[in-house]
Amino acid sequence: MIANIDIAIRSLLTLVMTTFCAHGLAAQTVADFYRGKTLEIDVGTGVGGGYDTNARLVARHLGRFLPGNPAIVVNNLPGGGGIRAANTLFNRSARDGTVIGTFSMQ
Repeated sequence: MIANIDIAIRSLLTLVMTTFCAHGLAAQTVADFYRGKTLEIDVGTGVGGGYDTNARLVARHLGRFLPGNPAIVVNNLPGGGGIRAANTLFNRSARDGTVIGTFSMQ
């Protein structure tokens, strides 16, 4: 008898918590997330090289294919053969999908 009451109380608490927690949550669409934001592409080489050219080509067209049409900026971070860009990407960049990087690790 006590076990049935315990199960009933747990079920009721689970239902109440689920209802109150889910009430305030609203899913953000991808378009809402990217709208008005600026994406960054960190390039581990200097201006004018192959990696830079490819990043700028991608930056020119990628914004049209992402919902919300975000602006895209290319940041050149030469130094250490790409180590500077890799460390910046790992240690300092936002972890929300607004920063991507390309670098050559030789």
